[in-house]
Amino acid sequence: MEGFGPDDSTELYLSSKMLDDQGLLLHCMRQSSITHTLSVQPARINSYPGATLYDDFATVHMSVFERIHFVAQFFPWHRWFVHLYETALKDCGYDGNAIYWDWTRDAGLHVVDSPIFDPVTGFGGTRINVTIPSPVATGPFVNFTVVAYSDYSAHKDYGRPHYLERQFTSQVVRNNTIIPIPASEDGSMLSERYNKSMMNNIMDTGKNFELFRELFEGIPHQAIHDTIGGDMSPSNSPNDPLFFLHHTNVDRWWWKWQHLNTSANALQYTGNTVQGSPVLDATAQDLMPFMGLLGGEDLPVSDVLLTNTLKLCYTYDY
Repeated sequence: MEGFGPDDSTELYLSSKMLDDQGLLLHCMRQSSITHTLSVQPARINSYPGATLYDDFATVHMSVFERIHFVAQFFPWHRWFVHLYETALKDCGYDGNAIYWDWTRDAGLHVVDSPIFDPVTGFGGTRINVTIPSPVATGPFVNFTVVAYSDYSAHKDYGRPHYLERQFTSQVVRNNTIIPIPASEDGSMLSERYNKSMMNNIMDTGKNFELFRELFEGIPHQAIHDTIGGDMSPSNSPNDPLFFLHHTNVDRWWWKWQHLNTSANALQYTGNTVQGSPVLDATAQDLMPFMGLLGGEDLPVSDVLLTNTLKLCYTYDY
């Protein structure tokens, strides 16, 4: 991005987040193994009994949820959050690229058969015909214990050790009631909300940052969380390692939007700071809350608007 990078005199190595299918499967297996390493290290900020370093990520996300969703900070906050997770993986020995799940490639009638859910080379799937969230039954995260738990009905967050849960569903509306359909009966998993046609429409329609954020967060981003279900659907969604593949792809789409017109989009940042507020008071100097995750400090949005900088140092294969 000419004119938007660091000073020309600065040497900068850009790590490229690009993977073909073979690379994706290889890195899935390696990242799955390292994730287990995080789950046996002691928590640094989490006070829940039995919590680990891995649980710190879900706890932070859960604690600041309303400050980072359906507000302007959605994209930049998650960009840095994913970067912190990648940092933790590398501290534990992972030396590969960050990986993303390009769900547009899998969108269709049989998303349930995506390689990302493969029990050997992917992140595993879920039980068949479940009508409630159930422990993951296949793949590397069988009996994977997580602690953070959000009870929507009671409006309460707390620690509840449990095995990682999923519930693949497609939702339909009948008589104004949302009815989950097991993914084994409808393998599309809401893919009309994140297929190539939908993404092209959002990229064309989202003419400014605020509109693009609203469309993207509410449609494809939310659909992936909802259709995987279980731990992936509430505010403790980083319990599921799929969260980070999903949100690396979310970041990739924001990066793509920024590159549609770098002079207009690269540094564009507007919107609300309070959920539901019509006041567009967000500024690039606003601090993003991370509660000391990995020993770091809160940082301003402006620090992460660009990825080809010394702080982030990466690009995408597009």
